[in-house]
Amino acid sequence: MEKIVTVFFVLFVLLIIVLPLSLIFKLVMKSKKSCWSGEVIDKKHNSHTDMDDKTIESYYLVVKMDDGSRNRNIGLSGQLWETFKVGDRINKPAGKLIPEKI
Repeated sequence: MEKIVTVFFVLFVLLIIVLPLSLIFKLVMKSKKSCWSGEVIDKKHNSHTDMDDKTIESYYLVVKMDDGSRNRNIGLSGQLWETFKVGDRINKPAGKLIPEKI
């Protein structure tokens, strides 16, 4: 009986911990492999207050892609967001997670 409980516990832990971690790893690797370039056409800053009265701020760049695909909203930290201006050329090389100015 104890072995069955142990097996179920191990399976449960694997599903709760290993599955989400592997999904996160896969998404990060997919993002690192992608490369694109474009032009910043808008900057967005959203803030809202959660139920604990904490203000949550989000910073986005709207980028018009060079390849003609639809515009992308790129989420950035506040410090990095401030370094970009509308009209800047932006490039996200393969192997990096953060875009950079050209």
